[in-house]
Amino acid sequence: MSESEFNKKTLTNLSVFYLILLLYACLMPYDFSTNIDLQWEIKRALHAWPVNPHGHVSGSDVLSNLLLYIPLGALLTTRWRFKNKNRLFTFVTAVCCCSLTSFFVESTQLFSPFRTSSITDFIMNTISGILGSFIGVFWGVSMWQRLVASLQYRKKHAPADLLTLLFAALLAADALAPFLPSILLKDVWRSVKAANFNPVAGFYFHPWHEWLVTHILVYVVFTLLAAQWKKSSTTRLGPLKAALFCALFSLMLEGGKLFIASRTMNASNLVANYAGIFIAIILMWYWRRPLPRRLKLNLGIAGLVFYLLYLGWSPFNFTFNPEMIRTKFPHGVEFLPLYHYVMGASLNHLRLFIQSIVLSMTLIYLLRLRLWKADNLALSLPLALLLSGALGIIQEGGQLFLPSRTPSMTDIYCYMLGGVLATRIPLLIKHTSPTKRKHEA
Repeated sequence: MSESEFNKKTLTNLSVFYLILLLYACLMPYDFSTNIDLQWEIKRALHAWPVNPHGHVSGSDVLSNLLLYIPLGALLTTRWRFKNKNRLFTFVTAVCCCSLTSFFVESTQLFSPFRTSSITDFIMNTISGILGSFIGVFWGVSMWQRLVASLQYRKKHAPADLLTLLFAALLAADALAPFLPSILLKDVWRSVKAANFNPVAGFYFHPWHEWLVTHILVYVVFTLLAAQWKKSSTTRLGPLKAALFCALFSLMLEGGKLFIASRTMNASNLVANYAGIFIAIILMWYWRRPLPRRLKLNLGIAGLVFYLLYLGWSPFNFTFNPEMIRTKFPHGVEFLPLYHYVMGASLNHLRLFIQSIVLSMTLIYLLRLRLWKADNLALSLPLALLLSGALGIIQEGGQLFLPSRTPSMTDIYCYMLGGVLATRIPLLIKHTSPTKRKHEA
């Protein structure tokens, strides 16, 4: 397949997939009724902000709707620009597709007792489609080509760099959730006054094990990964430069909380993160001789399993209550993929969705590297589904006994999807010689 055909086919598949995902998520739980006062529902939908200046509107809803159709508009225009379609025609057609999709969704939601149709959503979605289409028309092709070239290079010469990028993205998403930015002086000043600048007092906000697992150990791993970042085909970033980068990255994220509603800056986060960076420097300084490949994989696998179970089972207040278990156990539409995330309808749920897939994908890929001799697609695919699904069941099953946690079938599906994606990534170990394999093991 030529490069041009690959780009067209991939963009087409992504566009169709994202469109189906939009319709699937926005119409859940698919409970429609004709026994409704349609005239009243239409009046309520039209009598919303900005048509009604006094209408209540959530900032998170506005932001999520402004972002929702940007990918669709960008994908459609980029795909059509690869066919050398006229810019104006491409832009107008993509905007119409986005607007008509939103109109269909909002019209259908009129018949759902569990969804709220609003002209606000339609306007924000249309603006979102316009923004995405504008980006795609002028920069979509060049951005796509650079992205594909970069991913292919990293995949071939430095696959660990892709993991580093994903790791950094997850750290940023975790720090900045729920993604409600504000640059109003009164909001920023309120955040400054609420911030904790005492690096000692801030440690009392969380138990010691949370600081150890979610800050110190996370930044140990992040610094070790950053140190392996390839600046060129022969040179890496190195320990000191990696430490400086991770320190500045942590400072940027913590400072960014001053501009995020419902987030509070805590100087103790920086202290814990910097402690992890310092430990990573010590480890790299004293263990200059590379660890055996098998040991590194074993540590990575064990660490990921421990981290996933920690995230799922915290705060570990297990209680055996049969009535609580029956209440928490999924039923009906709760077995549908994405149900809890869609009904939550927040960007933080999107973060959790991506986080679950990435962590599961990384774990299964490390397992494939560890067991590379027995790796083949016919075996690895069902085995990946089995292992990732089992891990999801163990994690979510434990939440049945936690009063403050709610198990979700979507998390199990995300783990299984991550396991499937991990089987689609080629193992670089197959490209090394038998002598080198024996030495690395």
